[in-house]
Amino acid sequence: MSNNLKAILGPTNTGKTYFAIERMLAHSSGIMCFPLRLLARENYDKITKILGKDKVALITGEEKIIPKKASYFCCTVEAMPTEKKVEFVGIDEVQIAGDSERGYIFTDRILHSRGTKETVFLGAETISSKLKALVPGVKIEGRPRMSNLSYIGRKKVTRLKKRTAVVAFSAADVYTIADIIRKQLGGAAIVMGALSPRTRNSQVEMYENGDVDYLVATDAIGMGLNLQIQHVGFASLRKFDGNSQRNLTNPEIAQIAGRAGRFLSDGTFGVTDYASEMSEQTIDSVENSKFDQISHIYWRNSNLDFSSIGNLVKSLEVMPSEPYLIRKNDAEDFRHLLHLSELKDINQLAKTHNEIKLLWEVSQVPEFNKQLTNDHVILLSKIFEQLILKGRLNNDFISNHIFRIDKVSKDIDTLMQRIASIRTWTYLSHKNNWLEDTINWQETSLTIEDKLSDALNIELTNRFVDKRISVLGKKLKENTQLLIEIKSDSSIYIDSLKVGEINGFVLKLTDTTTPSSDLFLKNLKKGLVDEIKQRVKIFYSIEDERLTINDNAKILWDNFPVGWLSPSDNIFNPNVQVLNSDLLNQDQIHLITQRIKMFVDNKIEKNLSQLIDIKEEDFDNSSRGIIYSLKEGLGTTTIKNIFKAYKEISDNDKKEFSKVGLRFGVRYLYMPDLLKPESVKLRALLWGIMNNTYYNAALPDDGRVAYTPDETAPNDWYNKIGYSKLGDRVMRVDMVERLLALIRVAAREGTFKITEEMLSIAGASKEQMSKVFLDLGFENTDKNKKNEITFETLFKKKQKKILFKKKQKSNKKNNLDHKSKNKNKIHKNNNEKINKNSPFFVLSNLKLKN
Repeated sequence: MSNNLKAILGPTNTGKTYFAIERMLAHSSGIMCFPLRLLARENYDKITKILGKDKVALITGEEKIIPKKASYFCCTVEAMPTEKKVEFVGIDEVQIAGDSERGYIFTDRILHSRGTKETVFLGAETISSKLKALVPGVKIEGRPRMSNLSYIGRKKVTRLKKRTAVVAFSAADVYTIADIIRKQLGGAAIVMGALSPRTRNSQVEMYENGDVDYLVATDAIGMGLNLQIQHVGFASLRKFDGNSQRNLTNPEIAQIAGRAGRFLSDGTFGVTDYASEMSEQTIDSVENSKFDQISHIYWRNSNLDFSSIGNLVKSLEVMPSEPYLIRKNDAEDFRHLLHLSELKDINQLAKTHNEIKLLWEVSQVPEFNKQLTNDHVILLSKIFEQLILKGRLNNDFISNHIFRIDKVSKDIDTLMQRIASIRTWTYLSHKNNWLEDTINWQETSLTIEDKLSDALNIELTNRFVDKRISVLGKKLKENTQLLIEIKSDSSIYIDSLKVGEINGFVLKLTDTTTPSSDLFLKNLKKGLVDEIKQRVKIFYSIEDERLTINDNAKILWDNFPVGWLSPSDNIFNPNVQVLNSDLLNQDQIHLITQRIKMFVDNKIEKNLSQLIDIKEEDFDNSSRGIIYSLKEGLGTTTIKNIFKAYKEISDNDKKEFSKVGLRFGVRYLYMPDLLKPESVKLRALLWGIMNNTYYNAALPDDGRVAYTPDETAPNDWYNKIGYSKLGDRVMRVDMVERLLALIRVAAREGTFKITEEMLSIAGASKEQMSKVFLDLGFENTDKNKKNEITFETLFKKKQKKILFKKKQKSNKKNNLDHKSKNKNKIHKNNNEKINKNSPFFVLSNLKLKN
């Protein structure tokens, strides 16, 4: 029998796995055990290409493909069909027997799994002494590495050469490093133990195809990834092993570093920015494959007693017979068993040999989603109860758990958690005697896992790969031209990858981060030269209807911004600024500026020419002051502002003012044509440009002559757009004049009342109208101002308050004489100032009733 036992030991890249598979296929049947589901699947795929799918089986905890005529089995160590008799048995990475987590399973396979004709153990040379102790008579054959592995020291992550794998020992560190590489070097593929095989394969394929030149991984990279890696950089030399932070051992460093340089190609390894220094002894050990022998290996009794739960626990606690064997006392399945055994319902259901054996099987359902909760034990208890009481898991129970996981997310960690959760149900779906419709649930769980895996691959790629640099790099490697396609919606594609769009004349990248290589933008801009040239030509000849000015003075071409207006020394002639674009040259900017200028001039001419075209030189000095005030008010000014000049207008100028469309009211001088909606908006816009402030929320809706004010806008601003803020209403100035006309008619007897027509003009309630009256100079005659305002409430013109300077000495008679004289003087002055033809004369002679 000893002649059939062989161990092929040596470092990575010695061809051990290739030799074992070749030996297996030389027999009529065989089992090859791998440490990872990924490796089992990878080698299954290789062998099926040689023999066909009907002769090869795949058995892992979550995947079972077993053709009826299968003679060769690729499986994980845990899922190995130990009862099957085959001619060849191969066990890969047997040095894992020294691992505190999974070592006891490898030890069990080393002790008990044999081929009828040949058994081969593969692994590191560090296990040789323990193999001899476990399997006396085993023939050990050493194999040297096919290529050299050299230490090259410390390198910053951003200075690492292409085809480098950076290794970190936490997801957070992997993400941080990958972010740096994306920003500086274009992107990286991600490999972590928590990734599903499908996601991992997609990421690896991206690296192997040359879409990215860097890979960031956890120590999951240490086994079975035969990639085109030239250098391995350690981001840390410490890891958390499930219990505490510890230094990596030399064999662990070698296992990971050995990924660099495959077959006959030499490789290098080193540390990155923040890792501690690697000792000379470690470097020498890794370069020359010189390591201490494993001092102990893990073991657990496999001869279990199912007569009672207590006896089962005792049989799992049996101590090993050899001092170099360490009993595994905290395995996940053992912890599950202990927790379940504490539940009263479980104890009542698990009495017989078969029931306790079933309880042990249920305890072995893996907790892929490593959460620090009791949820998994609760799930296992429900599974056991249903199996005992109903013989099968209820379909509603299964679907409730499975379909709550079937949700795609944009968050990487959430996706990984859901993949871990569905893996539990993928594992359960392969328990043929536990489910009624195993094939259906296998397909369902696998479909969900694939969907989540694809979503995870997309999110990893979106976050950690600059696809622009990936595409460019590939084209440069292939020495082929970068093909740029511009769609009808202005989207820009490079080899089916949308990289951005042209908004007007501005390039907007889909990925807003700065590309890590200037070559990308340089090549992209070069490919857009003809497109921009054609766009400028079209823009110069377009109709005005295709251009608009938004509320913030931006110029839009078919809704895309192309420029904006800025202040000048003439409010009616704002400056034109073209939106900054690296795609435009100075001649093109000049043409765009000219076209925008023509559009703006046409718009101002159309809406404000009546005001702008008034020529001051055609009027006398007094009238010129009025025109100045009117233009300063953008078409509106108060009579109060121009009262002195108004008195001195010549008859000829009055006629000329009438011809150009001016209207003199009691309160305002205005131009009716400039109160149209388009003119109002343009007036507000020009004021906003000049003052760099826009009160867009305070603008009236088109056609509204009265509305509720926006408190952020100042009173003067409303005047500039042809409106007036009175009380808590805003009214167009021509409506204010109409309201004053109604008041004049109603107040012939001195007092007046609110009418429906007044309310209609102001769009106001009676209470609001009383406030409008107050700002117009009228007050409520009711001494109790708190009374409700009705149609019977009387209003009158407010009395002017006369303020006098206080004298130190005075008597009552002198004071009365003084008031009388001043009153007469005031009336005299007022009579002198007010023109009898003015509407103010009418208001000043209103007879007020007490």
